[in-house]
Amino acid sequence: FLPDKLKLEVETLQQHPEARLVFSNIYYIDEEGCITGTWIENDPPPAGHVLKETFSLDWPKGHTYRNELVALHALKEVGFYDEELHIWEDWEIRVRFTSRFAVAYCPVPLAEYRRHPEGISRISNPDLHIRTMKKAYEKNFHLLQNLSARDRKDVERKVFAILLPHEAKYAFASGRRFEALRKYTALALQNPFTPDGWRPLLRFLLGSRMLKLPKAVIGKMRKSRLS
Repeated sequence: FLPDKLKLEVETLQQHPEARLVFSNIYYIDEEGCITGTWIENDPPPAGHVLKETFSLDWPKGHTYRNELVALHALKEVGFYDEELHIWEDWEIRVRFTSRFAVAYCPVPLAEYRRHPEGISRISNPDLHIRTMKKAYEKNFHLLQNLSARDRKDVERKVFAILLPHEAKYAFASGRRFEALRKYTALALQNPFTPDGWRPLLRFLLGSRMLKLPKAVIGKMRKSRLS
């Protein structure tokens, strides 16, 4: 936490009496503690009633707020962290919280977030990601009834767009290449107009043996053309 964090966030809550939680911008730092950037760079993140954005992880750079300041009575009302979840527990509690309460945003970076290759999300087994996220999703699925039909479908599509790459990676690591291809293809079909949809499929194809035959054919054609 930076020195003015609590002071500025309390002031933000006082300016937004409808909110029961306030979050701020953050600095990213590397392993040596050097600042490498900020979470929010241009447009402000969502604030107010943000269940849809939180459930679908539709936030800047794909992650929700961190280091939030929360009203204790509100936290008690929604319940604390689910101790059965070893990862994704922060996403799960924020889904529950935003289903009941509004949140406020302070644009000043007031915390530093260290990113390093040994972070728990990076080293965790893909199967653990899949099982835990599905469990959190199914546990809170009923909260989607608070959204419009269109928003519910959007949340479901985006959640499975996050799940599918994990499932594909796990299938590939387990030797099930056709299943991995099927998962990546489903992701591309769900999100045909975004890089997050088709880029993983292309990366998989370019890095697999599936393109070796066309490459070999093209190589032979070039050789025959040169001769």
